[in-house]
Amino acid sequence: MAETTSTENIHQAAAVRALKHAEGDGLPIRVAGDQNAGKRGAQASAVAKLTGLANGEPDLRVYLPQGRILLFELKTEHGRLSKDQIIAHDQLAALGHPVMVVKREEPLDTALDICRRVAGDLGIEELSNLEKCAEKATNELLTALGRI
Repeated sequence: MAETTSTENIHQAAAVRALKHAEGDGLPIRVAGDQNAGKRGAQASAVAKLTGLANGEPDLRVYLPQGRILLFELKTEHGRLSKDQIIAHDQLAALGHPVMVVKREEPLDTALDICRRVAGDLGIEELSNLEKCAEKATNELLTALGRI
């Protein structure tokens, strides 16, 4: 893959796209992503906060059967958690919702890691179809962005 540097948004888009493909193929999940309020302009950030979007929230939520949820924070290889993220993740963990931090260099690696973690939580041992789905979704995304 030609990708050498990427933003967390691209990693998130790759993971969401891969999970949406898997969801469409019948995996019993629902995927939702967030864009942190701190990444907006002042007015948009104020509106986001007033309507409930909070700094530090995980980037990705994967809803599973039986009321379970997986929470993911995505970072590029050199990314770090902000103070707000550390506080929010500690609060979520105290409520029984640990946040998994996925720190990878390439978007495909992020998508594969998350797909594998979701599959593991669902008890899925055969990963070849899910991995192919992640590769296809990530390649489609990077091609659309002109990155490969």
